[in-house]
Amino acid sequence: MVDATPPQLRGHVMENPSRRLTARYILALVIIAMLVSGGHFVMVRALTEADSDSRIINLAGRQRMLSQRLVKTLGELTLVEPSRPAPVLRDSLMSDLDSWKRTHVGLQAGSTELGLPPVSDPGIVAMLSALDDVVAALAGLIQKSGHEDALTDQALMREAHALSHDFVTRMDDIVFAWGALSEEKVVGLKRIAQAIWLLALLTLAAEAMLIFRPFVKQLSRSHHDLQSRARELERLAMVARRTTNAVVITDEKRSIQWVNEGFTRITGYAPEEVIGHSPAMFQAPETNPEAIALMRSRLSEGLGCRVEVLSRRKDGRQIWLDLDIQPLHDEAGCLTGFISIQSDITERRTLQYHANTDVLTGLPNRRRFFERLQAEHKRSDRNRSAGALLILDIDHFKRVNDVHGHVAGDKVLHTLANVIRRTIRQTDFPGRLGGEEFGVILPETDLSAASHLAERLRQQVEAQKTVVGGAELEVTISIGLAAMGPDRDIAEVFHLADQALYKAKGAGRNQVVVTEQ
Repeated sequence: MVDATPPQLRGHVMENPSRRLTARYILALVIIAMLVSGGHFVMVRALTEADSDSRIINLAGRQRMLSQRLVKTLGELTLVEPSRPAPVLRDSLMSDLDSWKRTHVGLQAGSTELGLPPVSDPGIVAMLSALDDVVAALAGLIQKSGHEDALTDQALMREAHALSHDFVTRMDDIVFAWGALSEEKVVGLKRIAQAIWLLALLTLAAEAMLIFRPFVKQLSRSHHDLQSRARELERLAMVARRTTNAVVITDEKRSIQWVNEGFTRITGYAPEEVIGHSPAMFQAPETNPEAIALMRSRLSEGLGCRVEVLSRRKDGRQIWLDLDIQPLHDEAGCLTGFISIQSDITERRTLQYHANTDVLTGLPNRRRFFERLQAEHKRSDRNRSAGALLILDIDHFKRVNDVHGHVAGDKVLHTLANVIRRTIRQTDFPGRLGGEEFGVILPETDLSAASHLAERLRQQVEAQKTVVGGAELEVTISIGLAAMGPDRDIAEVFHLADQALYKAKGAGRNQVVVTEQ
């Protein structure tokens, strides 16, 4: 069996707190994302600075080695018997000098080849620029070494050693200055990292106080509300399942989604036989079309209604149901379906039918007829509209009973009732007043139209034959007709119609007499 519950209770929807918490959560996420991005930037920057400093220190050491090698090579040229030929030594000097110059330019302006960024500190730029003179002097010494008479010049060697010492000292100063600058940058980056770490902790603390704590409270309240609603819904579901009335829940397209045990008891249909079907499958052909039209109109507008309809059980037996149908909505107010409480009123309608209906003819009895006459008279008086009342009587009906028996008389009365039903209009109201006397209420009808209808009814009865025991009986009727109006009460209208009936009988029967008063 498909499970469902009666209409959900309208719970407390904490819309505004949820929005505030969502906004706070998004803000916290943005802050944390910014802090993470800042931390990543600081780390990348620190790594880049460390890598650059490492390259600079390595190159500075290389420059020192080159300067020392240049001096050593120059000294070797001054030997009487050098280990390498003089041209080879001069080529080595020029190669080391070119490498020294490239590295020097790279340290000043930056070099993609060497992986060096441009120098941005003014002090270090000035220190590197001051080495240009040393580079030029060393290049001049190497040019002098190209002359044979300079090879034994001890002054040249002393100058070369002095330049090398001066260069190494200056390179050491540059390395120390660069290291100090690098350390200063690292300290700054550490401070930034500490600030980011502190901000992250503060953000997490704020998130815990402003988001997580309220969220936990709201979640606790929501959980409590849901538990309360669940208990309430369970109680309602238990009532819906066990109530003696039928409970039917449909979706917004009126397709059955759930039925209770009372539905099965009243209709004979099991849940699996009706789930997914329309409730129209239970309507009997004799169901009042006006009630069905009203119900469909209200439901199509998403509104509720209450109607009494003639329905049909699974075994084919017809039953009367009182339908109380109400719409179901979700928390956003959107229509989600309908719930119908159906009561079996067959017994009440049967009692009501017998209380208001003539058993023999099936027409409304005298009491019901006069109730309707009173209501119609009030409506006519209120709307200042026309109306008429006709009273008819079977001519010589006593002779039919005396000659053919009461069974034949009952059959004549039943036949007359059928003729009246098919002759009058749907808006007219017939009734048996007693014995062989009948009445018909004609709303919204003036005397002329009422007279034509009465004459047609008289003709239909005269042409009708009733077969009893192989014999065909022919009867006629006399009709008296009176108009309803605001100046006449019910008793007067009935008295005038009754007088007209007696005039018709006195004038020879089988005719219509209209009172003009």
